Amino acid sequence: MNELFTWLTLALESSDALTVYLIGCAVIVTCGLGLPIPEDITLLTMGYLTYLPLPDGSPRPHASVPLASVMAFVACMGGDGVMFSIGRRYGLGIVSHRPFRWVLTPKRLEHARRVVQEHGPKMLFAARFMPGLRSVGFFTAGSLGIRYLTFLTYDGLAAAISVPFFIF
Repeated sequence: MNELFTWLTLALESSDALTVYLIGCAVIVTCGLGLPIPEDITLLTMGYLTYLPLPDGSPRPHASVPLASVMAFVACMGGDGVMFSIGRRYGLGIVSHRPFRWVLTPKRLEHARRVVQEHGPKMLFAARFMPGLRSVGFFTAGSLGIRYLTFLTYDGLAAAISVPFFIF
């Protein structure tokens, strides 16, 4: 495992910025789908490699903090949007099967629906800052009927804060 990490580090250090950004965006999208790697680490790595020169000391081709931020923002919103859409399409159907129906009784589901209707925008905004709970939060929001425009607005506002913060 250590050899793989060393190889990956050397490969990223010697790559041009566009390659680093594309790899970072792919990781961010899969994080949004539940890959157990914090998006924040990927964003920090993208930012670090943007500023890091190539091993020979020359500047990294195509390195741009604004470009990295925009690409990462789009990747974050894409991954989150897929999870929200999966929740919208399949969420309540999944809840009707064991073991979920044992935990989410109709009474609890109705209570969750009321809480999400009352506090949904705040919950969407806060979910962006909770590694490990983001995917579940966006899946749940989709399942319980949050409007897509509301999701895009509040997740987008939170991502517009967090993504540049970690890359800069």
